[in-house]
Amino acid sequence: MAHNRSDRDVYVVKVGSEYRVRPAVAAVKGRTAGVKGTVTFRNTTDDPITVIFPANTMENGADSQNIGRKLDATFTLEHVVDVKTVSYMVIVSRGTELIPAKGESEPVLIIDP
Repeated sequence: MAHNRSDRDVYVVKVGSEYRVRPAVAAVKGRTAGVKGTVTFRNTTDDPITVIFPANTMENGADSQNIGRKLDATFTLEHVVDVKTVSYMVIVSRGTELIPAKGESEPVLIIDP
């Protein structure tokens, strides 16, 4: 698993038969003075995942990205200058089954300007 530098790491883990996002609430930097905030999602499971953000959150304009098993991906948060929180979803693909990963609450990124 490659280790990318980012403002914050979020891990997708399997606990028993459930998939979890840890931490459920992650603080990341917002874009200020030309500096873009980043967050890295690390898939520690044996199944591929999809991370889904609201429209216009990621720098590349996409609203989701697939991450293979035991891989990670870093997201640049381009459009979150005046936003304080960003809800997201992680979906695990196990065969033909799509399983939402759980957090202690709905997963949220807290934007710290």
